[in-house]
Amino acid sequence: MSSKEKIKGEIKKCIDDTAPILLFLQDKLMKELSKDFSFGHKYQSWYSKAIKILGFLAKDRLQEFKSYYEIDPKRKTF
Repeated sequence: MSSKEKIKGEIKKCIDDTAPILLFLQDKLMKELSKDFSFGHKYQSWYSKAIKILGFLAKDRLQEFKSYYEIDPKRKTF
């Protein structure tokens, strides 16, 4: 498998993993899934894939993407 095919596959997986997250955020998924659905786990899995893709395709935007996930040390309250 070529690098191009690997990248296409990872992008497709990342896009496919986005749908359940969006449904959860729209409060639709909670009605369909049992209580064992873990948003944090699903998001972490998606984020791990997305960060690899972004690091390869848009290194100049990687730090910005990470900043949305990381805790801001200047923030005083949660």
